Amino acid sequence: MKTCSNCGKEIKRNTKFCVFCGAEQKKVDDKVEKTEMDEVKVDTTIDNQIEGATTTKTSKTEKPKKRSSQWILGICILLFGIWGLHKYMTYLPTGQTDPFTVLAYTAKRTDVFIMAYGSGHEDEFFNNDYVIYLNKNQRTGKLVFPVKGMHDWRTHYCYLVTVGNGSDASTLAVDIKNVKWSRFINDKVAKVTGNNPYSWTEKMSIQYYSDHVSDLDEASNNNFK
Repeated sequence: MKTCSNCGKEIKRNTKFCVFCGAEQKKVDDKVEKTEMDEVKVDTTIDNQIEGATTTKTSKTEKPKKRSSQWILGICILLFGIWGLHKYMTYLPTGQTDPFTVLAYTAKRTDVFIMAYGSGHEDEFFNNDYVIYLNKNQRTGKLVFPVKGMHDWRTHYCYLVTVGNGSDASTLAVDIKNVKWSRFINDKVAKVTGNNPYSWTEKMSIQYYSDHVSDLDEASNNNFK
């Protein structure tokens, strides 16, 4: 079928004269028609190729997004693992939080040390100078410290009590669960491990300590038991 070149109505393909208006029709060139059909096919093929290329480009664009999401997820998991390991490595038990409770607990180990210091520093004893210090962990704000014994190489969680001033000061570590384990803090005996700096949180004189924490006279009469 084709359309009349004059009136535009649809007529048979090989009709010489339009049955509607009588106008003579030009002979259809098969080669031209075939060419036109080929052009339509080519256009369709090009459109399909463009559409396919667009789809491929879109899918290629989506892949990097998926990879980026996987990288972000992997990094988050890694950071979470590092944070968890850090928390595990730096974990410290809470222990006692009341200074006087801690000093009473460590008294069995510190009383002898305090009396020995007082006997060699009578002026500080009679002047009621502050010579007894309970230490606090500056990193955690707690009274507990990780202390490694240099002989058994085990880590003990301890309270730290310092007695004395200046070069005569010494710090004693007492295990928070085993009062029988106590060591002086120095390079040859025991040392605080990790980033756990300490400074005093409670200080008192020997007399005040004897009146409010541990009766030193009674402890001396009982051989400090």
